Amino acid sequence: MGQNLRGNRSQEYDASMLTATPKSKSPGRPWPITLGGLLIFLQGLAFLMLSGGAMALMANYRFLLEQFKSFIPPNELPPELLDPSRFMPALLIEATLGLTLALFLLLNSLRFLQRHPRAWLLAMVLQGVNLLTALLLYWRGSRGLIFIWMLSSLVIVFHLNRADVLNAFHLRAPEAEQLK
Repeated sequence: MGQNLRGNRSQEYDASMLTATPKSKSPGRPWPITLGGLLIFLQGLAFLMLSGGAMALMANYRFLLEQFKSFIPPNELPPELLDPSRFMPALLIEATLGLTLALFLLLNSLRFLQRHPRAWLLAMVLQGVNLLTALLLYWRGSRGLIFIWMLSSLVIVFHLNRADVLNAFHLRAPEAEQLK
C-alpha cells in the first residue's frame, strides 16, 4: 500500500514541480531608493516631533511655569523664562517652520519611494532649505540640535547624489573622466 501511495504521488505531480526554482526578480524598488525614502521620512518625523513638542510647550507654558515655580524659587529662574515675550515669537516661528518642513519632507518621502520624476529635485531643495534654516538658527545663537540637524541633511544630500540613486531617477551621474 505504501508503494501505491508513492506511485500516486509521482503520477499527480510533475517532476518540474518538485524542483525548487528561484523566483524571478521583479523590477521592484532598488535599495538606495528605499534607504533614501526612509532617511527623508525619518528626518520629517523628527521635525514633526520637535515642532509638535515646541507647540505643546507654548500651549502649556503657564502650567509648566507654575510647576517650575513650585520647586524652584522664582528669583532663581532665568529672567527669559519669566517673560514669554522674549522667546515665544521666535519659538512660534521656528515651530511653524519646522512643521512646514516636516510636512513637505513626509510627503516627499512617499513621492521619492514611488520614484516620482521630480521627487529627487524636491528632496535636494528641501535639504538645501534645511541647511539654510539650520545655518540661520546657528547665527541667531541656537545651539541645541543644530549640529545633528545639519549632519542629517548632509548625510541625505550625499546619499541622494550617489550614482545608483541618480540613475534610478534617470539623472546622469558625472563620468570619472569629466571630473579630472
